[in-house]
Amino acid sequence: MNFASLTFWFSLIGAFTLLSLLRFLLRGGFVDRWAFIGLSLFLLGMESLETVAVFLWVVGVGYLGLKAHGRWSLVLVGCLLLVPLGYYKYSGFFEQVFLGREQRLRLLIPMGLSFYTFQIFSFVIDSRREGLDRPCFLDFLNYASFFPQIVAGPIERRSDLLPQVQNLSFGLKRKDIEDGLPWIVLGLFFKLVMAENFALLGDELRSFSTNSLIVWFDALFFAFRIYFDFCGYSLIAFGLASCFGIKLTLNFRSPYLARNIQDFWRQWHVTLSRWFRDYVYFPLGGSRVRLWFVNVCIVFLLSGLWHGAGWGFLIWGLLHGVAVLVCALSKKKRLPYWLAWSLTMVFVTVSWIFFKESDWRIACQKVEALAFLKGYHLNASAILACFEGPKTALLAGFMAVLTVAVFVGEFFSQRKSAAYGLLLNRWVQLLLIAAICFFSPTRESAFIYFNF
Repeated sequence: MNFASLTFWFSLIGAFTLLSLLRFLLRGGFVDRWAFIGLSLFLLGMESLETVAVFLWVVGVGYLGLKAHGRWSLVLVGCLLLVPLGYYKYSGFFEQVFLGREQRLRLLIPMGLSFYTFQIFSFVIDSRREGLDRPCFLDFLNYASFFPQIVAGPIERRSDLLPQVQNLSFGLKRKDIEDGLPWIVLGLFFKLVMAENFALLGDELRSFSTNSLIVWFDALFFAFRIYFDFCGYSLIAFGLASCFGIKLTLNFRSPYLARNIQDFWRQWHVTLSRWFRDYVYFPLGGSRVRLWFVNVCIVFLLSGLWHGAGWGFLIWGLLHGVAVLVCALSKKKRLPYWLAWSLTMVFVTVSWIFFKESDWRIACQKVEALAFLKGYHLNASAILACFEGPKTALLAGFMAVLTVAVFVGEFFSQRKSAAYGLLLNRWVQLLLIAAICFFSPTRESAFIYFNF
């Protein structure tokens, strides 16, 4: 279900047209719910039948778990929900850590597994905690399978999404389309123009040897790539859902404008941060217990592990946990915005190295290279030598200007309390569409977070 692929859009339009015709012939709200399920499962099934089978397992366990009584039965349901996630994502890593074996051939993680598992898990917990009735299976299945957000979020909650899917209408209204299309255009611009060109720049960098600037370029290109890639997906999902009259959570709120790491995590992958806060941090006691700082570290270690099975992800999570603790302990000291923002961006960019590198030892070597001045060669020829050719250097300059323009737009949008508002302006949208047509690379790639 790759939003950046023409195959997805042709499949969506074709399936929607066919199901709309069937809905017209059969009529009734009951048909609407079945039509949405059919559309979502068809688009998910384009990935593989195994993907659909794993999804239906998690959905079935979750729905049966809504009837569970007692703490231990709830624990059993939670374990059964996590079985596919543990097998596909962590079995090889745990074998290596606890049994000392080399990792087997890496299993292909079914698309969206981490996201819909957490969403269904939260549904079961919220229903039990608040004593809510079990919805009919069709509504639960639509809640879990709603195609714009099943693959990479946002991770929605029962109280936000279920009432909306219970009133789904399998049709398009002009106002909903007008509301949703600008978000889709912005998301496609972020993915196709920004993320893909930064990916190209990362591929065109020379191999790191003695020049620390190459490490900085590599880290910066990845930092911008992962933001525009994941935010681009989330904005397209937000826009697609809006076209069908569904309001999803805006999962990104210009996180690279944050003045500290706490703000960064309030604005980056918003629904995942809330999930860990509500289902891990608070149950551990939150900030009310004496060892609250341990709770913070546990949350961020789990967040790192959620992103991937490897030591680099754990180190990345721990670094962010420590940074959040430092911010919490020094919150009375308020730095000027430009300085606080600069320190935050440097930390976020450097920590991405552990996220990107599959071998944590190589990541440590790169971070070490950044710390020693002797590795920096700041003359023009040394900077140009970081790239494979002059065309790559020109592309890097062009992308730097474009990135500054985007962040300026985000900054003034944020000041008007309308996330990305200026980038949704109809005249700006025309420029974005032109950029998509002229500056999108010809190669096709999936979204980074499809791997999680």
